[in-house]
Amino acid sequence: MSDSLMYQLDGVLEALTERLSPAARKKLAGTLAMGLRERQAKRIRQQRNPDGSPYVPKKKREIKTYTGRLRFIWKGEVREINNWHNTKDKSGGGVVTGFDASKGSFRSFRRDDIAQYLAIELNKTAMRRTLKKNEMFRRLRTYQYLRTEYSAQGARVGFTGRAAAIARIHQFGLVDDLDAHFHGRYPERELLGINDDDVHWMSDQILSFISGRS
Repeated sequence: MSDSLMYQLDGVLEALTERLSPAARKKLAGTLAMGLRERQAKRIRQQRNPDGSPYVPKKKREIKTYTGRLRFIWKGEVREINNWHNTKDKSGGGVVTGFDASKGSFRSFRRDDIAQYLAIELNKTAMRRTLKKNEMFRRLRTYQYLRTEYSAQGARVGFTGRAAAIARIHQFGLVDDLDAHFHGRYPERELLGINDDDVHWMSDQILSFISGRS
């Protein structure tokens, strides 16, 4: 939505609500804030920008998984993992990940922390698999991070703190400067925004609220 249209909308809303009491305006603002929050969260769940276009998808990642055994000394302890594969952490350092039977779960170990390899057993052919594309921003769209604020003066839907910093990087396609070791540029994916359908919905809500009090 253009800035000029937003200003026009603000003027219309102000004219419609100026005769409401502060308590009534706060109640209306709460209705609008909660409804807009749900609409924003729904779009994020659908992985779509406010204009309806899909988010730029994640890049496909393929890994090799070795079905053999890897035994090594890690921070003074002898550890052993199965079905292991190589990967990297955010700083670009090497990491090995595999099933640690002693812990009953998959574990990751930085290669720099491995003092000595005691046994490397693997099949001649590694299993190749493409990592599943998980839904992006699953946590950001929850109530914990996507929040509402409202009063008699207005309503707000958005993020705060670190969640806001992360969302801003994706919203505008910026370089990630939150990590000292990683500075990759992300594609623009609009988590928040108002489209024409949102405007119509808000107009209906306001008119319904005012008519119900007349």
